[in-house]
Amino acid sequence: MENVKSTPIDYSVVSEKIKSSGITEIGKATIRELVKLVNNIEQATGKKFIRMEMGVPGLEPSSIGINAEIDALHKGVASKYPMIEGVAELKNEFSRFVKLFMDIDIAPECCVPTVGSMQGGFAAFLMMSKTDKKKNTTLFIDPGFPVQKQQHQVLGIPYETFDVYNYRGEKLREKLESYLSKGHISSILYSNPNNPSWICFTEKELKIIGELANK
Repeated sequence: MENVKSTPIDYSVVSEKIKSSGITEIGKATIRELVKLVNNIEQATGKKFIRMEMGVPGLEPSSIGINAEIDALHKGVASKYPMIEGVAELKNEFSRFVKLFMDIDIAPECCVPTVGSMQGGFAAFLMMSKTDKKKNTTLFIDPGFPVQKQQHQVLGIPYETFDVYNYRGEKLREKLESYLSKGHISSILYSNPNNPSWICFTEKELKIIGELANK
Protein backbone atom coordinates (compact mmCIF):
# COMPACT_ATOMS: atom_id res chain seq x y z
CA MET A 1 0.00 0.00 0.00
CA GLU A 2 1.32 3.41 -0.97
CA ASN A 3 2.47 5.54 1.95
CA VAL A 4 0.45 8.77 1.79
CA LYS A 5 1.23 11.60 4.19
CA SER A 6 -1.68 12.75 6.37
CA THR A 7 -1.86 16.54 6.16
CA PRO A 8 -4.65 19.12 6.66
CA ILE A 9 -4.46 19.95 2.93
CA ASP A 10 -4.17 17.06 0.47
CA TYR A 11 -0.41 16.40 0.22
CA SER A 12 -0.52 15.21 -3.39
CA VAL A 13 -2.38 18.35 -4.53
CA VAL A 14 0.04 20.65 -2.70
CA SER A 15 3.05 18.81 -4.18
CA GLU A 16 1.58 18.98 -7.68
CA LYS A 17 0.82 22.71 -7.39
CA ILE A 18 4.32 23.46 -6.11
CA LYS A 19 5.82 21.49 -9.00
CA SER A 20 3.64 23.20 -11.63
CA SER A 21 4.37 26.65 -10.15
CA GLY A 22 7.98 26.49 -11.29
CA ILE A 23 9.24 27.37 -7.78
CA THR A 24 12.48 25.43 -7.39
CA GLU A 25 12.93 26.08 -3.65
CA ILE A 26 9.79 26.91 -1.69
CA GLY A 27 11.77 28.45 1.17
CA LYS A 28 13.11 31.11 -1.20
CA ALA A 29 9.82 31.91 -2.95
CA THR A 30 8.76 35.55 -3.13
CA ILE A 31 5.56 36.79 -1.46
CA ARG A 32 3.84 37.09 -4.85
CA GLU A 33 4.83 33.53 -5.79
CA LEU A 34 3.43 32.24 -2.49
CA VAL A 35 0.18 34.18 -2.93
CA LYS A 36 -0.34 32.66 -6.37
CA LEU A 37 0.58 29.17 -5.14
CA VAL A 38 -1.84 29.26 -2.20
CA ASN A 39 -4.60 30.67 -4.42
CA ASN A 40 -4.13 27.69 -6.75
CA ILE A 41 -4.15 25.20 -3.85
CA GLU A 42 -7.32 26.75 -2.40
CA GLN A 43 -9.04 26.62 -5.78
CA ALA A 44 -8.09 22.97 -6.31
CA THR A 45 -9.00 21.72 -2.82
CA GLY A 46 -11.77 24.05 -1.72
CA LYS A 47 -9.89 24.45 1.58
CA LYS A 48 -9.08 27.88 2.99
CA PHE A 49 -5.67 28.87 4.36
CA ILE A 50 -5.13 31.39 7.16
CA ARG A 51 -3.47 34.00 4.98
CA MET A 52 -0.40 35.56 6.60
CA GLU A 53 1.78 36.13 3.53
CA MET A 54 0.53 39.72 3.16
CA GLY A 55 0.20 40.32 6.91
CA VAL A 56 -3.59 39.90 6.72
CA PRO A 57 -4.79 36.81 8.65
CA GLY A 58 -8.41 37.20 7.53
CA LEU A 59 -9.79 37.67 11.04
CA GLU A 60 -13.10 39.47 11.40
CA PRO A 61 -12.72 43.16 12.37
CA SER A 62 -13.76 44.32 15.83
CA SER A 63 -17.31 45.65 16.09
CA ILE A 64 -15.91 48.63 18.00
CA GLY A 65 -13.90 49.69 14.93
CA ILE A 66 -16.80 49.07 12.55
CA ASN A 67 -19.22 51.14 14.62
CA ALA A 68 -16.66 53.94 15.00
CA GLU A 69 -16.22 54.11 11.21
CA ILE A 70 -19.98 54.17 10.66
CA ASP A 71 -20.33 56.94 13.22
CA ALA A 72 -17.53 58.91 11.52
CA LEU A 73 -19.27 58.58 8.13
CA HIS A 74 -22.56 59.79 9.63
CA LYS A 75 -20.67 62.85 10.93
CA GLY A 76 -19.51 63.69 7.39
CA VAL A 77 -15.87 62.67 7.64
CA ALA A 78 -15.83 61.53 3.98
CA SER A 79 -16.40 65.08 2.72
CA LYS A 80 -13.82 66.83 4.93
CA TYR A 81 -10.08 67.14 5.08
CA PRO A 82 -8.63 66.92 8.59
CA MET A 83 -7.07 70.03 10.11
CA ILE A 84 -3.45 70.57 9.06
CA GLU A 85 -2.38 69.95 12.67
CA GLY A 86 -4.22 66.62 12.67
CA VAL A 87 -7.22 65.28 14.56
CA ALA A 88 -6.73 66.09 18.24
CA GLU A 89 -8.77 63.12 19.48
CA LEU A 90 -6.73 60.68 17.38
CA LYS A 91 -3.37 62.16 18.37
CA ASN A 92 -4.33 62.11 22.05
CA GLU A 93 -5.35 58.45 21.79
CA PHE A 94 -2.06 57.66 20.04
CA SER A 95 -0.15 59.20 22.91
CA ARG A 96 -2.27 57.35 25.45
CA PHE A 97 -1.83 54.01 23.67
CA VAL A 98 1.97 54.33 23.54
CA LYS A 99 2.04 55.11 27.27
CA LEU A 100 -0.20 52.17 28.19
CA PHE A 101 1.42 49.70 25.80
CA MET A 102 5.11 50.69 25.98
CA ASP A 103 5.26 52.99 29.04
CA ILE A 104 6.81 55.75 26.92
CA ASP A 105 5.73 59.38 27.16
CA ILE A 106 5.16 60.84 23.70
CA ALA A 107 3.46 64.23 23.30
CA PRO A 108 0.27 64.09 21.14
CA GLU A 109 1.71 66.65 18.70
CA CYS A 110 4.55 64.19 17.99
CA CYS A 111 2.15 61.40 17.03
CA VAL A 112 1.71 61.40 13.24
CA PRO A 113 -0.76 58.96 11.66
CA THR A 114 0.02 57.44 8.25
CA VAL A 115 -1.93 55.23 5.86
CA GLY A 116 0.23 52.25 6.82
CA SER A 117 3.69 51.02 7.75
CA MET A 118 4.95 51.50 4.19
CA GLN A 119 4.25 55.24 4.24
CA GLY A 120 5.23 55.53 7.90
CA GLY A 121 8.52 53.75 7.25
CA PHE A 122 9.22 55.90 4.18
CA ALA A 123 8.88 59.06 6.27
CA ALA A 124 10.82 57.62 9.22
CA PHE A 125 13.74 56.49 7.05
CA LEU A 126 14.00 59.93 5.47
CA MET A 127 13.87 61.69 8.84
CA MET A 128 16.37 59.41 10.60
CA SER A 129 18.92 59.72 7.78
CA LYS A 130 18.85 63.54 8.07
CA THR A 131 19.05 64.04 11.85
CA ASP A 132 22.86 63.72 12.00
CA LYS A 133 25.18 64.42 9.05
CA LYS A 134 27.64 61.80 10.31
CA LYS A 135 24.95 59.12 10.67
CA ASN A 136 23.14 58.47 7.40
CA THR A 137 23.01 54.65 7.26
CA THR A 138 20.31 52.21 8.39
CA LEU A 139 21.27 48.85 9.89
CA PHE A 140 18.87 46.02 8.99
CA ILE A 141 18.76 42.99 11.27
CA ASP A 142 17.55 40.38 8.79
CA PRO A 143 15.43 38.54 7.84
CA GLY A 144 13.10 41.43 7.15
CA PHE A 145 10.85 43.12 4.62
CA PRO A 146 12.68 43.47 1.26
CA VAL A 147 10.54 46.43 0.17
CA GLN A 148 12.08 48.53 2.95
CA LYS A 149 15.47 48.13 1.30
CA GLN A 150 13.90 49.18 -2.00
CA GLN A 151 12.54 52.28 -0.24
CA HIS A 152 16.09 53.08 0.87
CA GLN A 153 17.29 52.76 -2.71
CA VAL A 154 14.55 55.12 -3.92
CA LEU A 155 15.48 57.66 -1.22
CA GLY A 156 19.21 57.23 -1.86
CA ILE A 157 19.81 56.17 1.76
CA PRO A 158 22.70 53.72 2.32
CA TYR A 159 22.11 50.65 4.47
CA GLU A 160 23.97 47.69 5.92
CA THR A 161 22.55 44.31 6.83
CA PHE A 162 23.30 41.00 8.52
CA ASP A 163 21.33 37.79 9.13
CA VAL A 164 20.59 37.35 12.83
CA TYR A 165 20.45 33.53 12.61
CA ASN A 166 24.05 33.02 13.76
CA TYR A 167 24.06 35.93 16.21
CA ARG A 168 21.52 35.09 18.88
CA GLY A 169 21.98 35.85 22.57
CA GLU A 170 25.18 37.57 23.66
CA LYS A 171 26.63 37.14 20.15
CA LEU A 172 24.20 39.84 19.02
CA ARG A 173 26.01 42.46 21.12
CA GLU A 174 29.36 41.90 19.45
CA LYS A 175 27.82 41.85 15.98
CA LEU A 176 25.89 45.09 16.52
CA GLU A 177 28.92 46.83 18.01
CA SER A 178 30.96 45.92 14.91
CA TYR A 179 28.60 48.17 12.92
CA LEU A 180 27.71 50.83 15.49
CA SER A 181 31.34 51.48 16.41
CA LYS A 182 31.90 52.91 12.93
CA GLY A 183 29.71 55.88 13.90
CA HIS A 184 27.62 56.00 10.72
CA ILE A 185 24.45 54.12 11.76
CA SER A 186 21.40 56.37 12.20
CA SER A 187 18.86 53.65 13.01
CA ILE A 188 18.40 49.92 13.55
CA LEU A 189 15.51 48.16 11.84
CA TYR A 190 14.15 44.73 12.79
CA SER A 191 10.79 43.01 13.17
CA ASN A 192 9.76 41.16 16.32
CA PRO A 193 8.01 38.71 16.10
CA ASN A 194 9.98 38.34 12.90
CA ASN A 195 8.38 38.34 9.50
CA PRO A 196 8.96 36.01 7.65
CA SER A 197 10.77 33.59 10.02
CA TRP A 198 8.50 34.19 13.09
CA ILE A 199 11.42 34.01 15.52
CA CYS A 200 11.16 36.27 18.56
CA PHE A 201 13.99 38.13 20.25
CA THR A 202 14.48 37.25 23.91
CA GLU A 203 14.26 39.89 26.64
CA LYS A 204 18.05 39.75 26.83
CA GLU A 205 18.43 40.41 23.10
CA LEU A 206 15.96 43.30 23.17
CA LYS A 207 17.88 44.75 26.12
CA ILE A 208 21.14 44.47 24.13
CA ILE A 209 19.61 46.37 21.19
CA GLY A 210 18.25 49.07 23.53
CA GLU A 211 21.51 49.46 25.45
CA LEU A 212 23.62 49.78 22.30
CA ALA A 213 21.14 52.20 20.71
CA ASN A 214 21.40 54.43 23.78
CA LYS A 215 25.19 54.07 23.83
